[in-house]
Amino acid sequence: MALNPYAGRPYSEHHAAGTWTAADYSLPAKGDYDECYKALCSELPVLPTVGLVALVEEVCREENAQGKTLEKQIHDLVNKQVLGRAGVEVLHKLRIMGNKFVHEMKRHDTRVLGTAFNGVEHLLLGVYILPEESEKTK
Repeated sequence: MALNPYAGRPYSEHHAAGTWTAADYSLPAKGDYDECYKALCSELPVLPTVGLVALVEEVCREENAQGKTLEKQIHDLVNKQVLGRAGVEVLHKLRIMGNKFVHEMKRHDTRVLGTAFNGVEHLLLGVYILPEESEKTK
């Protein structure tokens, strides 16, 4: 198994991009974010696999992304300029990982989940945190 960059890290030390914690901002499903991170630090891969997909779905709902499937909703985030093209690839890989886990019980390496977690954090940065910080500087 590959090394997990999150293993053993205390939750209180987590700062995406070194500057924020989930508690500092009005994020959707903040408790789910916290649980995913704690599970990832504890090398428990089931909750992050499902929880990260749920976080993406929540962002899609909050942003009124159109489409009957998560795949189409993720593409709509790009059309709405909420998400960049690079983020789409990470979110689609996360979506596929979630499907494989739910339908095939395929567990994923915690290092891969760490990369997926980083992708979701970048989504949260772009959609919620940077706009909130921008409002504070006006």
